[in-house]
Amino acid sequence: MKFITILFLSLFLSLTAKASEPRCSHEAAEQANKLLPFHMGTGFEGRMSFETPRQKPSINNPRDPKQKFNVLEVMANVSPQGLYRMRFIYFAPAGSNCTLMGQEILEFARL
Repeated sequence: MKFITILFLSLFLSLTAKASEPRCSHEAAEQANKLLPFHMGTGFEGRMSFETPRQKPSINNPRDPKQKFNVLEVMANVSPQGLYRMRFIYFAPAGSNCTLMGQEILEFARL
């Protein structure tokens, strides 16, 4: 009986861990690893660190307001340059692949 309880508990925990991960987060992490070096240029690769992608509120497709785009945000630190926010916009209807529709990068700077 204890074995079955432990089995169900471990199954439940693994499912909730997967469910808590935002849709397209793997793709956003990959894109962040491409976008920041492209933006910064060469020589900073060893000094970049990235946070886990976070889900932000979805936005309407400007062409078809009935469609929603998923927005994922990735924060990155480049030592000693500063902090960067990257947002990746995906079209990802249930059961389909994540299609990158747009991306932005913003340096947090005091000018």
